[in-house]
Amino acid sequence: MLLRVGIGLALMAGLCPGGTEVWNLGELGAEGKAVKAPPKEWRLPQGASAIEVVTVHAAGLAKDAGLAAGDVIVGLGGAPMLKKTEPVYQLVDYLETTAASNKPEASLAVRRAGKPETILVALPAAPAHAASCPVSCARCDALVEESMAALAALQRADGGFAFKLSGITGETVVTCLAGLAFLANGSTPDSGVWAGNIRKATAFVMKHAGKLDAWMPDGKVDGKNYNATNWALAWGSLYLAEIQRLAPAQEQLDRMTEWMQAIEKNQELSGGWGHGPGGVNGTGYLELQASGNVQLAALGALRRSGLKPSKAVIDRGLLYLNACVTAEGGVRYGSDEKYWLGEPGRNAGALWALALLEQQKHPMQPKLAAWFRKNLAEVPEGHASPVFHLTNAAFASHHLGDAAWKEYASRFRLEFLASRRPDGTYAARPTRESVAQKEEGTDDFVGPAWATAAHLVIVQLRRGNLKVLAGAK
Repeated sequence: MLLRVGIGLALMAGLCPGGTEVWNLGELGAEGKAVKAPPKEWRLPQGASAIEVVTVHAAGLAKDAGLAAGDVIVGLGGAPMLKKTEPVYQLVDYLETTAASNKPEASLAVRRAGKPETILVALPAAPAHAASCPVSCARCDALVEESMAALAALQRADGGFAFKLSGITGETVVTCLAGLAFLANGSTPDSGVWAGNIRKATAFVMKHAGKLDAWMPDGKVDGKNYNATNWALAWGSLYLAEIQRLAPAQEQLDRMTEWMQAIEKNQELSGGWGHGPGGVNGTGYLELQASGNVQLAALGALRRSGLKPSKAVIDRGLLYLNACVTAEGGVRYGSDEKYWLGEPGRNAGALWALALLEQQKHPMQPKLAAWFRKNLAEVPEGHASPVFHLTNAAFASHHLGDAAWKEYASRFRLEFLASRRPDGTYAARPTRESVAQKEEGTDDFVGPAWATAAHLVIVQLRRGNLKVLAGAK
C-alpha cells in the first residue's frame, strides 16, 4: 500500500499503475507521449519534437482517420514540430487553427513501423478563437457548454461527485468545486440550466463538510492521524459564501458559522493549519501552507458574507504564511527551511487569500506577486495536483488585475485545450514529479470530476458570476 497525499487529502490508497508520461491530445480522441529528443534515424531537423500515440479511443477523430497506437506524429501540416513549446501544445494549436480554416482537414505526418505515412483527419468546422479567449470567445463558449453537460452527468443522485481520495472529505471538496463551476456559468440555486445541480450540491456539502467517514470515526487509520477535514471546511465555506449571497438562508448562515469556528479551533499553535485536527499526520508532519492558504481564503470569504472571524486567528495565520516565504519570494510547503523551495501555485493561493482578506497592501504581497509572475510557467508542475495549482493561479491572476490575467490566460490556453477530452471532461497532464515517482498523477487518479470542475471554474472565472471569490469587496 502506498500513502498518497494528493491535494492534501491524505488516505491509504493502492499504487496507481502507468499513466506517468501520457498527455490527452485535445479533441483528437487519443493520448500520447511527448518525444523531445527523437532518435537520429527518424531524420528530423535538429530541435524537432514528436508525439508517440499510446492510445486511440474506440470512437473519435483519430479512430476515424486511421491513427493507431504506436504511430509517431512527427509533422503537422507538412512541417516538423520545431517550436520551443510542448509538442502536445503544438498539435492542439494546429488542430484548432485548421478547424477554423476554409479546409478543416488536418494533415499529420507519422512514422508507422519505421515508415513515413500521412494521416488526414477530418475536423468539425469551428470558429476561430477570439483574442480575448476564453472570455467573449464563441469557440470557447461552445466547448464550455458541452463540458458543463459532461460535469452535470457526473453528479450522483445524492448531489455529490466521486473523488478517490480521503473518502467523504474528498467528495465534499470536489462537490464544492463543481458547484462553483455551475455558479460561474451563470446559474443560481433558483434559476438557470444548472439550478437543480446547485441545490443538490449544496445539500450534499451542508450535510458532509467537516464530517468523518464511518470507517474512521476518530480520523485515524492503524493509530495514525488521517483527519483531513480542514479541506472540506474551507472549500465548503468558499462555496457556501457564494450560495448565501444568491439565496440567503439562516440554515446556511448557521452552518457557515459552525465551519468558521471549526477552522479557528483547528489552527495550530504555530499559526498554520494541517490537513485536519488531531496532531501530526500519518506522514509525519503537521502544517502545510497549501492548507493554510485555503483556510485564510475561507475566513476572508466568510467575512465578506457578514460573519466576524477572529482577527487574532487571521493575524497568526498571516504570520505563519510569512514564515513560509523564502528570501526570493516563493512560498515553501511549510515554515521549516528543510522543505523544498517555493512553488508559484502556493504563492497563488496566498495571493488569493490576501485578496479575500482585503490584505492586498500587506508588506509581503508585492514580493509574493512578483515571484509568482516571474515563475508563472512552472504552475502546472506544482506538487501533487497541478489542477489545484492552476486554480489558485487563476484566482490570483484575476485579483492581480487585467495584465496578470491576460498573461495567465495566454500562457495556459493551449494547456486547457489539450486537457479537454472529446466527451467534454478534462484530463490531467504529466508532471516532472509524476514521471519521477512513476505513478499516475493525483489529478487523473481521483477521477474526472476534479479536473473537469476546476477547468470550468477557470475558463469561466472572468464571466463575473463569482462575486465573493472573484469580485471586489
